[in-house]
Amino acid sequence: MDWDITNRKKLTFKYNLTNTFPSTRQLISNNILNNYNNIYIGNTNLKETFYHFISLIFRNYKTYGWSFYPSIYYKIRNNQVQNIFNTSTIFNVINPINIDIPNKSLTSNFRVVYNYKYWKATLLTEYTNSNYATFINNNKIKSNNNSFLTRASFRTVYDNKPNIDFSYSQTYKDNTNSLFSAISNLSNLDVAVDYEYENWKFKTEYLYNFYKNNATKNTNSFNELNASIFYQKENSRWGFELLGTNIGNNISKLNSTLSANLFSERRSYVFPRTFVIKAIYKL
Repeated sequence: MDWDITNRKKLTFKYNLTNTFPSTRQLISNNILNNYNNIYIGNTNLKETFYHFISLIFRNYKTYGWSFYPSIYYKIRNNQVQNIFNTSTIFNVINPINIDIPNKSLTSNFRVVYNYKYWKATLLTEYTNSNYATFINNNKIKSNNNSFLTRASFRTVYDNKPNIDFSYSQTYKDNTNSLFSAISNLSNLDVAVDYEYENWKFKTEYLYNFYKNNATKNTNSFNELNASIFYQKENSRWGFELLGTNIGNNISKLNSTLSANLFSERRSYVFPRTFVIKAIYKL
C-alpha cells in the first residue's frame, strides 16, 4: 500500500507471507561427516517454515535541505528449521528440527539527510531486538539480543577541489541467554580523500576500528592507511600508479559474530604493509 501524500512525502506499508521448504540435505536421514568430529543427521519429519514480514516506511525528500526517512520492520518466523547440537559425545552431532517457539525480530531506524549543492551529511540511528530459542544437548535455550547503531557521515562532490568522504559509527550489542551474557562495543572511523589535478589522481583512505567485549574484557584497536598516486596523460594509452596498502603495518583485528547457537570472537590476520608499482596499457 502506497500513499503519496505530496510529491515529496510518501508512506509505504508492506506485508509479505513466505513459506520455505527444507533442503534435500536436511531431509536425508543418513549420517553426513562434516569434518573429523562433526556429524550431521537429517530429519525426514521436517515441515515448511512460514515468514511474516511487515514494514512501514515514510519518506520526506527534498533536493536541497532536510530529508527524513523513518522506518520500522517486524519479522516472525514460525516452525523454523534449526539445528540441535549434542556435544556430550566424542563427535558433535547436529540434527535439524522445527522450533515451536516463533523467532521474532523488530528493527526501527531513523535517517536524516541534509543535501547541499556540493556536499551531503547523513545521520542514522537504528535499534534491533530479536528473540528466539535453540537447543543444545536437548536443553531449550531462549535468547534475547539487542543492538544499537549510530552512524554519521559527510561527503563532498566538488569538481575541481579535493573531496572528502567521512563516516563514523558506534555499535552496541547486548546478547543474553541462560548460558552466557555478552556485551560488546564497536567503533568504526573511515576517512577518504581524493583529488584530481590535470593528469594526476591522488587517493588516500584511513580506517580505524576499536572493539571491546565487556564480558571477557578483550579489546582490540585496528587502523589501516591506504594511498595511491596515479598518472596518465590525456589520450595516452599508458598509465602509472604507485599504490600502498596497510602502510601502518597492522597485524590483525578482532570482531564478534552471533549465530543462533553461539556468540564468538574472531581474529582476522591482514596482509602486511605492501607497496606496488603498476603500469597500465589500454588496448
